[in-house]
Amino acid sequence: MPAKEGRNVLSATTKLVFLAMFAALSIVLVMLIHFPIFPSAAFLEYDPADIPILIGTFLFGPWTGLLLTVVTSIIQGVTVSAASGPIGIIMHIFATGIMVIVCGLIYSRKKTLKRAILSLVCGALAMTVAMLLWNYLITPLYMGVPREAVAGMLLPIILPFNLIKAGVNCLITFFVYKPVSKLYKFESVHERTERPTRLIGGLVGIGAACIIVGLVLCYFSLWSKGLGISAANFNDASIIWVLLIFIGIAALLGAVLAALSFRRGRHGGDTPPKA
Repeated sequence: MPAKEGRNVLSATTKLVFLAMFAALSIVLVMLIHFPIFPSAAFLEYDPADIPILIGTFLFGPWTGLLLTVVTSIIQGVTVSAASGPIGIIMHIFATGIMVIVCGLIYSRKKTLKRAILSLVCGALAMTVAMLLWNYLITPLYMGVPREAVAGMLLPIILPFNLIKAGVNCLITFFVYKPVSKLYKFESVHERTERPTRLIGGLVGIGAACIIVGLVLCYFSLWSKGLGISAANFNDASIIWVLLIFIGIAALLGAVLAALSFRRGRHGGDTPPKA
């Protein structure tokens, strides 16, 4: 394997691990933090799940961000937000997907501070406007209420709710993205090809820690109570150890791929061709 290919595989491995962590963090955030902003519309809850997705979009582009949105929405929709059903999954993909595409397309063209601000403002506005139409069309089916009742909520409740939710998440993203970006560039072997062993060691440490903690939580959640792994025995708390084990496996797999790629790059691609 040429050295350049080895570095590309290592960089792709780092990207995969970060995306897995963003997806898991998004699900944990919506599980821990969710509350209605307007008491008269309790079904409209704020949650910070879009923040890791927006960070992933800024790092890897709009289409990767959209893929992250779809994966996260599906996992969330069958676990912590299972009560919302398929409509909840579709609405999450639609709302976050529009914001992600707008933010990603604007920011990816020129990654500057002004572009970041412009992309987040436009993304928040795009999500707000899109959700006015989407709620008008879908909420009557989802809630089983007349369309006229939903139309009366659009301007006084649904518009400010989505503006507040998108605005808060975009504002937090603005302040959090830079440190995460620096961490990714430090760990990425595409940027730091002289530190592959540090990357591999870090992935092994993270993976082992996550799996150990996840198994311990699984034991106290299920087997210590005489329960087995089944859908009936799962609850919101179970999602934590499931996600930890998922992240751990992804990190260990990334470490194996990184080690293999680095070894091939050293012993194959860096060897001068024979005359």
